[in-house]
Amino acid sequence: MHDFLEKCKPNDFWQTPEYILERVRAMYPNYFDPCPPKPGKDGLGLFWDWDGVFVNPPFSQLARWVDYGLDQPREQIWLTHHKHDTKWCQKLVKASTAFAMLKKRVKFIDPATGQPRSTQFDQRQTLWYLGNRGDDFKAWFKDLGFVVNIMEESQ
Repeated sequence: MHDFLEKCKPNDFWQTPEYILERVRAMYPNYFDPCPPKPGKDGLGLFWDWDGVFVNPPFSQLARWVDYGLDQPREQIWLTHHKHDTKWCQKLVKASTAFAMLKKRVKFIDPATGQPRSTQFDQRQTLWYLGNRGDDFKAWFKDLGFVVNIMEESQ
């Protein structure tokens, strides 16, 4: 059993805004979120065998979640801060087939108030796509930022 829930910080449960989740549902109507706003189970202890997985991981534990998620077999979309100088980010870059560098900072939903709030001044977010539907990812997320389909670029 992982100790994810015990190690969480209050900011780890900020929720993804609906405009992003709408696009996730367009790609994966029955997606799985291993990091739900009110976790009842530890997503690090589950096998991610749904058709598609959306991961907005606890930012205080990104490295643990990336290591676990990259061992899972399904298509995944990750929402993280863009910190390309970290090992966890470099792992996501290598595993991704597409990514979207978002134009604006995400206003995550504060679980205490239900209201959106901006992230820190220097925090930008990226959506990472791991799967073989890079064109679909690009179509659904291109209005949010600059999307690179790595599979397309490498051909």
